Amino acid sequence: MRALAIGLVFLVIGSVGSVFGEVRYPGIFTWQYVESVHWLSGFFDQILGILIAVVVFYLIAYIFGARKIHILNMTGGFLVARGPIVFLPFLNFNGWLYGVSENLIEVGMEGEELPGFGESVVMVLVSILLLLCFVWTISLLFSAYRESTRLRGIPSLISFILGIIVSLILTGWMIPDYYFG
Repeated sequence: MRALAIGLVFLVIGSVGSVFGEVRYPGIFTWQYVESVHWLSGFFDQILGILIAVVVFYLIAYIFGARKIHILNMTGGFLVARGPIVFLPFLNFNGWLYGVSENLIEVGMEGEELPGFGESVVMVLVSILLLLCFVWTISLLFSAYRESTRLRGIPSLISFILGIIVSLILTGWMIPDYYFG
């Protein structure tokens, strides 16, 4: 229950971060920088993403032999596991990260001039931080999944990977582009 309470705090932080950093959460461990976002979109994205993931992981764990699945522990664990990524939108202060990313895409696609050295170094450092947070989140998700389902060994790994794939597909399909107007 403590994980659920902490996870709800991360849910609120993620909602504030979505507005501040102009980000959407189209999956359980993904985020996407956008030009603008409604203040409730980040909240609804996270709620839908967690609900879809918990249902998917519950069903897959059951198929793989888990019978005593602690659904509240899974929900709380998944919310806590998102902790590292809910702070990342704050790096997109004033749309800086989104703008630099778009600039780098233009450089790669259209062969335009590279950004300045300082900006490139900061972008590389931020990219490393993003990658570390992504890996950290995945490991926390796996830990929460194993603890709440009591699956061990190869079945836990295969079912977790399958759950990630299915939940990403479903959240991409079910989370709308816009909730409001």
